[in-house]
Amino acid sequence: MDEKGIWNHHPSRRTYTSIDNPMPYVKELSNNQKDTIAATVSFKGEAKDLFWIKSKKASKTQRKVSGMNNEIMCDWADSFLKYAKRGDILIMDNLGVHHYSKGVQKIKDQGIKIKYLHPYSATHLSPLDNSVFKILEDKLRSNGGRRFANYFDKIETVNRLWKTITSKQVKNQFKKCELPYCRVKYSNKDDKDDKIILSRLIEDIINREEERQKEKKKKIKKKTKKKKKKKKKKKKKKKKKKKKKKKKKKKKKKKKKKKKRKKKKINKKNKEKTSILC
Repeated sequence: MDEKGIWNHHPSRRTYTSIDNPMPYVKELSNNQKDTIAATVSFKGEAKDLFWIKSKKASKTQRKVSGMNNEIMCDWADSFLKYAKRGDILIMDNLGVHHYSKGVQKIKDQGIKIKYLHPYSATHLSPLDNSVFKILEDKLRSNGGRRFANYFDKIETVNRLWKTITSKQVKNQFKKCELPYCRVKYSNKDDKDDKIILSRLIEDIINREEERQKEKKKKIKKKTKKKKKKKKKKKKKKKKKKKKKKKKKKKKKKKKKKKKRKKKKINKKNKEKTSILC
């Protein structure tokens, strides 16, 4: 399960007018607001019905944006439990509401396991984030963009396009994310065993992703250490160069002073000679 925001953009700036009537023709009007959908897909290739979160009325200074909260999570849990069964595994990202809400507790009480993806790994491991939402966006673009007459028109068009996503497309996204949709075959007798195997496989994938993240952090630390060492070396070199320049300047000053003294001495001698001759 994952959430996706759908904006309702303003109508296009270009339009047309008839020869007789110069008044421009506007097909549809809209307010620039964002509603959220909570989408759920299964590894069997099923795209479940979308759960809509309508944006609240905002003030003039605020944007009309909606999002997941505790109450909405409870409502979504009720709709999810209509088709979920005991022993199923629900995979979600690390949003705070996904961890601490009454809706999550409801799901757990029904014997459904919840697995959380590692932070910042949703783009790699979540089939929805990976490209199911992208398929929906492409369908919206080809349908004429995100310009809807009203909220109900938006729900109708998005739901209709969501239903056109095939099970093959969903399965391919699970395959991309390395989630084991095809490694476990369900049978009526060994249904529980299959689910246990699946949960272990998902745990392995999430653990692997955690290890990758740790390795990345280690590499980043090594790089930062190397950069710091290089910076220190550069600073030392600069200091040495500055010291050398200072020494050279001092030497030059000393030489100039010596020359001036010599000149003064010579001038004095010349003056003494002229005075004696006079």
